[in-house]
Amino acid sequence: MKDAALPSPNLKIAKAYFANISSIVSCSIAIQPPACDCQVYIPRPSSLTLFTDSTLDSLFDSVKFDDEDMEGYEHRFGGKLITFNSSKAASAFASQLPVDVLVGKKSHRFHLAPGPFGGPRTCYGAA
Repeated sequence: MKDAALPSPNLKIAKAYFANISSIVSCSIAIQPPACDCQVYIPRPSSLTLFTDSTLDSLFDSVKFDDEDMEGYEHRFGGKLITFNSSKAASAFASQLPVDVLVGKKSHRFHLAPGPFGGPRTCYGAA
């Protein structure tokens, strides 16, 4: 008997694996977007060519806030959309802007702006 005629044990394992994955994927997963008042949008200053992560770190060093209050940030339309754990933390951060930040040898002024989809703070496309 040839080896090719026998079913491969790896093939059976792969079929079982994909059957399990497809049943997991078919279940609906409810993901809640962050509340609109928990986000702050900071556009790229016109005096700055690129708004890099290291520039954002310099901005974070220039304002006072607890790192534990920040969930994360996203690059959006040249600026940064920063998400906080609470609206209180977002308001405390926003109250410190505008702020001047030294990047290289030049100072740049960072300020709040309406979110990339409208409103002072925005939720992933919701107005």
